[in-house]
Amino acid sequence: DPINENGSYFGFKTGLLSARDELLLMAKDLGDRVPNGYWPADDSSKIFQRYEIFVQDTLHLSQQGWAYFFQSASLDSVSPVNYVDYDSVNDEIRSDAYQLGFNENFGLPDKIIIPQAIEHPDTNIFERFKFRFKIIAKIKQWWGSYSKEVIISEENLQRVQNDAFVDGAIRVIYPLSVKIYIDTGLPGVSPFEEGPYDLPMTFYRNSLQLDAKDLNISLTNLPYGIEAKLKLIRFSMDFRKPATGMQYFSKYNSNVVVDGQPDAFNYTLDPNALNWFMVKGDQGTIVAVNYVPDLGTAQRPYYWDKTSPLNTTGDGTSDTGDKRSYGDSGFMITGDNITGKMNFVNNTYFFPPNQPVALGDTLTENMKDILSVRVLPQIFDIIPPAPVADLRIMSVSDSSVVLSWSAPGDDSTSGEAAAYDIRYSDIPPTIVSNPMLVYLYASSQVLNEPAPKAAGEIESLTVDGLNPLKTYYFMLTTLDDAGNRSALSNITQATLLEVELVDFSVQAEASGAILRWTTASERNNYGFEIQRRSASSDFIKIGFVHGSGTTQNAHVYNFTDSTVTAGEYSYRLKQIDFNGKSTILQSITITLKAPVQFVLEQNYPNPFNPETQIRFSLPQRAFVTLKIYNSLGQIVNTLISENRGSGTYTVTWKGGNESGTLVPSGIYFYELRAGNFHKIRKMLFMR
Repeated sequence: DPINENGSYFGFKTGLLSARDELLLMAKDLGDRVPNGYWPADDSSKIFQRYEIFVQDTLHLSQQGWAYFFQSASLDSVSPVNYVDYDSVNDEIRSDAYQLGFNENFGLPDKIIIPQAIEHPDTNIFERFKFRFKIIAKIKQWWGSYSKEVIISEENLQRVQNDAFVDGAIRVIYPLSVKIYIDTGLPGVSPFEEGPYDLPMTFYRNSLQLDAKDLNISLTNLPYGIEAKLKLIRFSMDFRKPATGMQYFSKYNSNVVVDGQPDAFNYTLDPNALNWFMVKGDQGTIVAVNYVPDLGTAQRPYYWDKTSPLNTTGDGTSDTGDKRSYGDSGFMITGDNITGKMNFVNNTYFFPPNQPVALGDTLTENMKDILSVRVLPQIFDIIPPAPVADLRIMSVSDSSVVLSWSAPGDDSTSGEAAAYDIRYSDIPPTIVSNPMLVYLYASSQVLNEPAPKAAGEIESLTVDGLNPLKTYYFMLTTLDDAGNRSALSNITQATLLEVELVDFSVQAEASGAILRWTTASERNNYGFEIQRRSASSDFIKIGFVHGSGTTQNAHVYNFTDSTVTAGEYSYRLKQIDFNGKSTILQSITITLKAPVQFVLEQNYPNPFNPETQIRFSLPQRAFVTLKIYNSLGQIVNTLISENRGSGTYTVTWKGGNESGTLVPSGIYFYELRAGNFHKIRKMLFMR
């Protein structure tokens, strides 16, 4: 509905869409989210943004739907549906759910017909909306004071002619405007009028809304010399004789029969809250939800079902209309002097006969703004995502490969794309001039593709079910919401292993760097060559561990590198099969810290034959000598005589003297000198 620059639904309108205007949708017309790339077959709409409107019930998250708003110079702007109409000739609101008319004098509704009624489908079952204000007015004169009870009802209203209205496809806005005529009956006080007051009513397919905010009910703006106290406020809906047999329900009442005869009734309601009542039967179902403010000293439901004697109301005032009450229902506020501001909110709903009582609670909850609405502008997308350029292999086993890449985003570089299409082939894509041909027609698609992340984030995926010793080529494309496909990514390849390595670790211990690894299965595995690299050298072989041939059982291996000193080292395994073919497996890095003190450890093994290892630690750089002595104190061999940096060292003695000749069996001593440190230990050589 358009709103003019003064913020009004009425008056001059430009006919152009503006930010002030309101877009109306019926929840029942929401549908599924459109498929990727859908746009009307209308070139004009593709020039402008469209708006995706997502609506969700915050109390029942599965209840959700989508709508789309298009701008076009050629699409039909007339709504294909029209849920409610205003007949200005007969002054009536009409929809397929109800027909409602207005009193020509005071302007409030006095006619309701439910077309789907089983009984009286063409009969008005409604008397009128009623309200009461009971006021005690007092005038002071020189001869004394005089008090009078003043009753103001809907019949004190005088409708002001207003031809403006809004008749849209979703709602009708009916701008009721009234003046209030007041006759206090006080001597010397002439009748006077107040207003006009605007009481706009909004009609939808199934409902009427009355919503007036901050009504000042403090009686302070009165003629000079008059004082007044407001004692009673009542708002109600009275029915006619054709409503006989319908039943009244509320939160605190059930099955109260509308028949013009008094019934037992529970006069409980919830102040400062929404309260509902329902009147239903074969004539139709009417549900009213009223906000009852916490004013005065008492608030309670109003219900009066009595036709004899005439002109009774149960609130101490006279009746209006036909002077008979059939299920007259609403709320009432009483007090000695009711003051303040009042928010008057009434939603009245019209449905076919005999609706479930639970509908009252549902409609009340729906008035609490429980719908979440998200509006997302979208453009007709012709820009595909950027191609992935860093697809890479992170690890390989005997049956799987782990891939990794950076998310490309949508519209070339930003946002989130819609989907990946990841494929692999054992045919090299580069054998043809266009690798996309292999991708499309000679490859297998991965089934467990991840949903794309935001541009720049790292993605990963494990591809299972592959064959050992086979070389595979991996590639992918990315699609956006519009179905645009990116160019082909870079192509990465991997040859699957004969050994499935599930764990590889390294740990620093006193004896050196301890390597441990576990295999889940092995095929034709001769063994593992252990390689090490330092900051100043490339990988070199430092040892070998035999494998387990062919097995489906897990095996654990370990290797100790006792030759390292302080520093950072990388280790890797080179798997070798019985045919001599080798594959480099996983690598790992460790930093060994410098010792905190000088240490000369006991040689190992001891006793020994043919060789033993001597291990020592230096916390700092020093000139080091390591010598072997016999039991007579004679030098047998000098193993070290040089400067060494901080770290842990291992030296091997093979039982030889300076010339390399083996010494006799017996007890020998080894002496370490490093700076001010001096230590001697004993060992036994057995030939």
